[in-house]
Amino acid sequence: MLSLHHHVTYVTTSIDDITLPVRFTYPFCYTTHPLCVLAAEEVQAYLARQKEWEEELVQGKMFGVLVVRTSEGEIGYLAAFSGILAGRNVHPFFVPPVYDLLQP
Repeated sequence: MLSLHHHVTYVTTSIDDITLPVRFTYPFCYTTHPLCVLAAEEVQAYLARQKEWEEELVQGKMFGVLVVRTSEGEIGYLAAFSGILAGRNVHPFFVPPVYDLLQP
C-alpha cells in the first residue's frame, strides 16, 4: 500500500473557525467547502512561484486537492496534477501517480 503521509501539506492559514464537513458532498452540485478553497489557493500560490513552469501552465493543466485528516488528527491536503508537468510526472509537492506512464 502506498503511504501518502509524507505528501500531506499543512495549511498555513488558521482554520480554527472552519467547521469540518461531516460527509462528502454530491460532486456535481455543491458549494465548495472553505478548506478546499483554502487548499486550492495555496496550490495556486505554490504554482505562481514556479517560474520554470510558467510557460507550460499558461497552456493549461489540471490540478486537484483533497483535504485530509492525518492519523494524528491534523488537517492538511494532498495536491495532485494530471499527466506530465515539466517532462515528469513526479514532483516533491504533489502526490505521485498511481501508475507511472513514463515507466510502464
